[in-house]
Amino acid sequence: MLSKAIFDFIQPKNRSAAEEAWKSFTEQGEQRGVIELCRADGKLIEAEFSAKAHFLPGRHLSVLRDITDRWNAEAERARLLEQETRARREAEESSRLKDEFQRDQDSDRLGVVADHALLREKQPDADQRRRRSSAAEQRGEAF
Repeated sequence: MLSKAIFDFIQPKNRSAAEEAWKSFTEQGEQRGVIELCRADGKLIEAEFSAKAHFLPGRHLSVLRDITDRWNAEAERARLLEQETRARREAEESSRLKDEFQRDQDSDRLGVVADHALLREKQPDADQRRRRSSAAEQRGEAF
């Protein structure tokens, strides 16, 4: 890439922004950052750069490193962490709902057992038996 200008690797749609950045670079004397470049084969890459203006009279020095794979790996890592977090939340919610359901079931069973105990102890009349039986049926338990 010796003797190449950075504009040889900039997509036309990014040209005006690159020209503004170049002007700032030459005024400041050095710059670091990340830039999107177009390789000779047309593939777009993200490159980390460090540049020094007027390294030699009329010459500038830029060191570039392709960080596309690193950025892709970081994006994949973030996606997987989000997926794991979502799955953990769903598992916790399922566990909470299961526990709540179990408590409700246990409570209903205790009510039925209590009704049966009362029936055995007091031998209620037919009207009381119908009311308690109806309540047990509403809870979904056999009387």
